[in-house]
Parts: sequence; structure tokens; C-alpha cells
Amino acid sequence: MSGELSRRSVLAGSLSAAALAPAAAPASSGTPAAAVQLRPRLTAAAAQRIALACRQQAEQHGSRVSIAVVDDAGVLLHFERLEGALPVTAGAAVGKAQTSAALQVPSGTVAELAREMPALLLQPGMAVRGAVPLMWQGTCVGAVGVSGLEAAQDEQLAIAGAAALA
Repeated sequence: MSGELSRRSVLAGSLSAAALAPAAAPASSGTPAAAVQLRPRLTAAAAQRIALACRQQAEQHGSRVSIAVVDDAGVLLHFERLEGALPVTAGAAVGKAQTSAALQVPSGTVAELAREMPALLLQPGMAVRGAVPLMWQGTCVGAVGVSGLEAAQDEQLAIAGAAALA
């Protein structure tokens, strides 16, 4: 018990000393502003608006689909599986969106490129039409993917969702 207590004391003392120590001066690269880039980020509210636009379009046609919105790193921000959509559509929508965000092109373009560069198929995600990147002021901030219909129809729903970002 005393050994554990002394380890805690040493750790607490080290943390306190580190917190009080002056910060090391950053390495000079000529211009400090060059060290950090500010990028737009997709908000949760925007992800919900995008999914809502997809869902409304799908419901107008009685389509049963899954909708995934991811950020620029492919991390899922919003997901919906509409009533009656097959379970397999869930993973497909996410995979399509992640592929589109990673390469910053529609997932269908990746499918076409994979004919000439089969190594693209080894990457995580899904190289099938149905997802489009979400662009804001020339920067990819994420992607929206849809699955449950024919690939071209999935892509049209994704395009409708992406339009809600504008």
C-alpha cells in the first residue's frame, strides 16, 4: 500500500511540476502561422440537414434506404436506416460515404478508377456508386452515402442530400 501511495505521490508531483513549468518555446519555422491550418468542419446540425434531405427525397418515392453522413476523416456523424431498409444497406451506406470522403470524389468514380488501379479495392470502404463528397468552399468536409436502391438511384439521393449543405 505504501509503495502504491509513493508512486501516486511521485506521479502527482511530476504532473504538478509539469503544469507549472514554463512552456518550451516553439521551434521557429520562419512563420508561426504556417504551423497550423484552419479547416472548415461539418457540424452535427449540417449532417442532420443532409440526411433529412436524403430521407425526404427517398420517402417521396417510397424508397427504403440507409443514409450515412461522415466527416472528412470518414467518421460517422449521422446515420439513418429507414423503415423497411435491408440490414445490409447500413454497412454499405457507411462504406460508400467513407470511400467518397477519403478520396474526395463520388464513390462511383472510385469504382471506375479501380478498373485501372485494382489496388484501390484493397482500401477500406466500398467502391460502388451511391456516395458523394460534401464540399464547402472548395474543401471536402465529409461525404454522404446512400444504399438500398440501384446504385444510380442511391447516388441521386446522395446528391440531393449534398445540396442541403449549400
